Amino acid sequence: MKKRLLVLLIVSLLVLTACGKSEDVKNTDTKNNGEENVQTVPENGDEEKTEQQDNSEETENIINTMSSEEKREMNIFLSNFSEAFYNPVSGFYRGDEAKIDFAYTHITINSSEKVVAEDYYMGITAEDMDIVLNRFFGESIPHKTPENSKRWVYKNGKFLVPAASGDSYGNFSIVTEVRVLKDGNYEALFNVYNDPEIVGGDIITDKTIYSLTDSEASDRYVFVERGKAVLKPKTHNGKQTYELVHYIVENEKAMQ
Repeated sequence: MKKRLLVLLIVSLLVLTACGKSEDVKNTDTKNNGEENVQTVPENGDEEKTEQQDNSEETENIINTMSSEEKREMNIFLSNFSEAFYNPVSGFYRGDEAKIDFAYTHITINSSEKVVAEDYYMGITAEDMDIVLNRFFGESIPHKTPENSKRWVYKNGKFLVPAASGDSYGNFSIVTEVRVLKDGNYEALFNVYNDPEIVGGDIITDKTIYSLTDSEASDRYVFVERGKAVLKPKTHNGKQTYELVHYIVENEKAMQ
């Protein structure tokens, strides 16, 4: 009788031990599964990065499908910036001051009668600056002296800079590649050339220059630099044109 009770006791202990181990295995599996699920959940930051990468994914170069007029209009738009030496990333002027100087140079080239003179300063009215910046950037800047300004100051409704001898405006741009981004904007690669015969404050008067191919431009003119721009299509005064979203020249690493 004692032996039979001892055997039953041993069997009961074995059953209880086996059940405990099985529960431990289940708990371990549940923990592991929980950890795996946590690791596979994407973070919001990663989703945002993916969206940004999607917009900049490389697409087909469409320049060979563009009409001669479309390429010419893009060359003219980009040349507005190259002839004004616009370089907001690594140029002499940065940020808002670069935009003021762009507007001033654009007016000097295209509407010189609007340039104002005051004591030893030259400049433009804030109103005329607004017109230029809204056309080319889709927005203007505050009417005040830019922070950390190198030369430009705001005074009595005008942006002024110390008077200096005139520059020559012989730079122009020729697009080499154009791609359509997912947001509908265009990414344009371009080369900047210079006409060395334009000196002493002169400007480009031969408008056929904007119809050249890159090969033709490189044969006739002096190469200056490469650039990349992002352009937003828009209509201005009933004509198809663009707004500048992004622009960089010279720094080839940043362009990649």
